[in-house]
Amino acid sequence: MHKLENHTILLACHAGSKIGLGHLSRISVAAQHLKPLGYEMHLLLQSDQHISQAFPDYLTVQQIDFEQNISETILKQVTRLNCRLVIFDFHYHSTPDTFATLLKALHVQLVKTIAIDALAEYIELLTMLYTPSFQVNPTLSAWQQEKCQFGWDAFLLKVSAETLVEKTYSLLILTGGADTTNLGKEWLITLDRLLPENLTFHWVQGPFATAPTKPENTQREIHIHRNLPNLAKLMNSVTFAVTLYGISFYELLYYGVPCVVFSPYGNKDEQELNEISKQQLALVAKNEIDATTQLQRLISSKTLSRCLAINAQKRLAGANGDKLRHCVSTLLEAK
Repeated sequence: MHKLENHTILLACHAGSKIGLGHLSRISVAAQHLKPLGYEMHLLLQSDQHISQAFPDYLTVQQIDFEQNISETILKQVTRLNCRLVIFDFHYHSTPDTFATLLKALHVQLVKTIAIDALAEYIELLTMLYTPSFQVNPTLSAWQQEKCQFGWDAFLLKVSAETLVEKTYSLLILTGGADTTNLGKEWLITLDRLLPENLTFHWVQGPFATAPTKPENTQREIHIHRNLPNLAKLMNSVTFAVTLYGISFYELLYYGVPCVVFSPYGNKDEQELNEISKQQLALVAKNEIDATTQLQRLISSKTLSRCLAINAQKRLAGANGDKLRHCVSTLLEAK
């Protein structure tokens, strides 16, 4: 472990009832990967609700609401903490109007800046755009892409090294932190009606989601999990999974869980999902109805499920945080 002077990394992200916890989860994973570098780390979290989850002791957390000016707060924190680097994981639609002005002010103070995933429109003002994806933003020019880091080894996954968990004949169902498209209203009933009766269901209810409607008079074993402390253990214990496209999907691939994946947000993730299908990493569905059909296909074929699992684990094997650590250490050690 090395530490240059007493500088601090400030991480800033969004969360909340409409946004979910994806940005918070990802930046928490980034902090975990950066811990070996030895820098002090502070997290500034902007949310419309207080987030009561436990944070690791190496991460000092300040929470503010959306009524407060996050740009002003960041500038104050940078000065108070003597930060050399600010890492942003903002929700695109919640990015403040003053963000460009903030980046210019940080540049004047010689503070490096990294944006995770979104904010490509600010590429000229950022030091780096770190994209946890296998594809670079196609709207960027060639010289702008030189400021980007991406690839299968760029994913920021909340995974555990402990993978020896007893498997049960079961299905994991993930609908996101807020279930913004209200899949819980009817989908669990549909899955119960169409999938094998001896398949146990594990429905993970996000912290901002309402409880799903459970089928009546079913003989199936159904578990509704809320505030789950160890999703990784559950991921490792199931035989199959169906999930919305997002970071949890890639964590499932990392563990080699045969998956059906879909995006309920129109064509937003079409390019990525087409590549997922092409590389045979998971079965890609159009919506929850098609996902149910794809699950029937997956569950009925051991050959297909084994093929998907092997392909997925091979592809995600390098997503261990090395890339982010190298990027940050290179930036902070630069004169």
